[in-house]
Amino acid sequence: MKKVPVILRVPTNRAVKESARAVLRRAAARLAAAHSLEAGGDSASASVAEAAFPTAPIRRLDVDAMPTYPGMMLDHGYAAVPDRMTHAHSHRDAEEIVEASEHFTVRAYLHAEDSQTPPHRAGDAEVFVEMRLHPFVNCMVEPAVGTAREVAEQLNLSRLKALNLTGEQVAIAILDTGIHLQSLTRSLGRAPRFDPRACWNPQRKHREPGTWPVGHGTMCAFDALLAAPDATLVDFPILEVESPSPDGMMFPYVSSAMRAYGALLASRAHGPLKKYQALVVSNSWGIYHPDDDYPAGHPGRFSDNPGHPFNVQLAAATRAGIDVVFAAGNCGKGCPSPNCRNSHGNAIMGCAGLREILTVGGCDIHGARAGFSSQGPSIPGMEPHKPDLMAYTHFLGSKVTSASKPDTGTSTACPVAAGCVAALRSSPKATPAILPPAKLFEILRHTTTPAHGKTSAGWDADNGWGIVSPVNAATRLNL
Repeated sequence: MKKVPVILRVPTNRAVKESARAVLRRAAARLAAAHSLEAGGDSASASVAEAAFPTAPIRRLDVDAMPTYPGMMLDHGYAAVPDRMTHAHSHRDAEEIVEASEHFTVRAYLHAEDSQTPPHRAGDAEVFVEMRLHPFVNCMVEPAVGTAREVAEQLNLSRLKALNLTGEQVAIAILDTGIHLQSLTRSLGRAPRFDPRACWNPQRKHREPGTWPVGHGTMCAFDALLAAPDATLVDFPILEVESPSPDGMMFPYVSSAMRAYGALLASRAHGPLKKYQALVVSNSWGIYHPDDDYPAGHPGRFSDNPGHPFNVQLAAATRAGIDVVFAAGNCGKGCPSPNCRNSHGNAIMGCAGLREILTVGGCDIHGARAGFSSQGPSIPGMEPHKPDLMAYTHFLGSKVTSASKPDTGTSTACPVAAGCVAALRSSPKATPAILPPAKLFEILRHTTTPAHGKTSAGWDADNGWGIVSPVNAATRLNL
């Protein structure tokens, strides 16, 4: 027998409501702490509010008060996530939505034989796969093609600056391995804007915001600030949230991302992120292969299922005005990552295949698709016309791990594009209330510049609609 992590979608009950309310109370307390310090309050009063965010493991779900789900052991460390949380715009809204939600997502473990297919249901709960998440790494060891300065020239960032489109009053959340602020400051040659009170700390791995090990997340933060140097970074180190796998190893899972997005959404509704004009979320991670999913036809699949609770959460987040940007993945024909297991067809899947989010492939500074960049169409069942567009990658940029190692993969292209979105959002004429994410993404798709070798207008499997051009989009929007 092995212990297999799963996600359960359960009908509402008193225990899940109280679990979700506790998350709201902690978000409200954090906002109170931020307001206290901004108003000149003493650190002691702020610390009282901050006590709502204990650093030690806490019991986030009263499993003893929960119904029984046959074969399942509930995870008491995982707070329940209401289905409709994403529509809240205030603390009162959030409380009302918790009360009105008919279903909540919780995490559990199934005791199963090695060959056993998980059930579709456990009592009155729906069973969904708990997928392991990966930062996107690639196959390339070639030297960098160009520099960050050349990327800035290709994007015509001097024109963006002249238009005052620099990311001012916009927050960019980097959902990754965490940011090392000191190294990022050294790479940028200046201290970036960083909001520690809006950052998120994983349970059982508390660190001061901005002190995570140097690596993938710090690279992504650097790349996001190329087009939006005045944006404010917030750190959501979801890939540092680890749970035990069936073989006892510790890995980040989809439930970690759901918990982080739940905290992010609560903060945007009535916490420290509420004060920003817009919120852009950069996600340079995903899944590599559908064989890691439940068998084809199982209703709890993730890779090709828009109805998986996390995919539902992401789609609703965009409808709530949050710009969600995902890397397409590094399973492109020509130079797929070893993690792709020689599979490069229909390699855009899971979150990256959602119609509502912006999916980004990678090209070099000459406009040629990078060999690792996953090509469309997406896996059957998801939006086929992915990637949406391309952004620059494999250039000498952050140098966070080596003076000669390029920022590479669609992991780099994603935050470059997210920075372009943030730059546009800094205009008062391009706020989410005026220009919802769906409309902004549509404009970005139709204002691209041609990729190298692209001979026809419209979408193609290699390059999407073309290379992101924030200046063309600003011109179309008359910013």
